[in-house]
Amino acid sequence: EPDDTLGQSTYAEVFPDGYLVEGRMLCSGDDDWYEIHLLDGEHIAVDLTFVDDGPNEDLDLHFHDADGVDLTPCTEEMPGTCTAAQGQSADSNEHYEFTLDDGACTDQTCTFYVRVHGWSGSENTYDLAIAWTGA
Repeated sequence: EPDDTLGQSTYAEVFPDGYLVEGRMLCSGDDDWYEIHLLDGEHIAVDLTFVDDGPNEDLDLHFHDADGVDLTPCTEEMPGTCTAAQGQSADSNEHYEFTLDDGACTDQTCTFYVRVHGWSGSENTYDLAIAWTGA
C-alpha cells in the first residue's frame, strides 16, 4: 500500500461521519499514515483495534502535526515517553483524543497525521476508527 510515509498518507475524511478502515495489515518497519483536517476547536477520538497475543504484535498510535512533528512522542529507545493516554500501551487496542485549540490554525484548516506503528518491528492486522466529535 502507498501510505508508508507522511507524504504518501491516506486521506481520512473525519467530518461529519468519521473515518473507518478495517482489516488492514501492518508489516514490520512499514508504518501506516492517515491525513486528517481539523478546524479550530474541533475534537477527534482515534481508536486502533487489534489483538495483541504476543510481543511481536503490539501496535501504537502516533499523532503528528502538518510538519511531521510527533505530538505523542514514544520510541523504543525511550519507552518512558510512551503512555496509554497517547495510544501507546503494551496490550491490545489503543485510544487517543485530541482537541485543536481555538486560534491554533493560521489557515482555515489544519492538517494532522495519525500514524500506526508496530512497536519494535511488530506486525498485526488492525481496524482504525477516527471519530469527529464536534467543536
